Amino acid sequence: MNNSTEIGAFLECTNDAIPSFYEYISGMTPFLMGLTATGGVLFLATLTIYYRNLKKLVRRTPKSFLARTLLLCGIYQIVSAAAFVSILVPRAILLCDTVAHLTFSFCTYQLICLFIDYAGGETNFIKQANTDAFSLRTPPCCCCCCCLHPGRPSKST
Repeated sequence: MNNSTEIGAFLECTNDAIPSFYEYISGMTPFLMGLTATGGVLFLATLTIYYRNLKKLVRRTPKSFLARTLLLCGIYQIVSAAAFVSILVPRAILLCDTVAHLTFSFCTYQLICLFIDYAGGETNFIKQANTDAFSLRTPPCCCCCCCLHPGRPSKST
């Protein structure tokens, strides 16, 4: 058998590479069952902590900041749900990982908007921010990239 035939057989895409739900459940050892149960408990713990603090958040957060604050606090539930689903359904790992990354990206945008809202708008945010507001000289780029200078926030693009 030549090398190209061996490589072709190795790269052949089949549905047998990822186990079916029945194969997944039947192949679980007690250790894996314990880890899955621990993941479920941690998921329920994040939900419980969020819902216990929800009343405090609603009561203490100014109304104009409430929606973004609740959204930012809810990121942990979305990511933990995606992680738990990826444990239960092995074929959904890519989808769940994508959901987690998109959630972090969306919440980063919402956090910056919340900063700007707390400052009283873009103009006040720019006035209050110092010259080192966006320092790019952080690990791992702090030692090797001497040309990176801190950026001052501005409205120009």
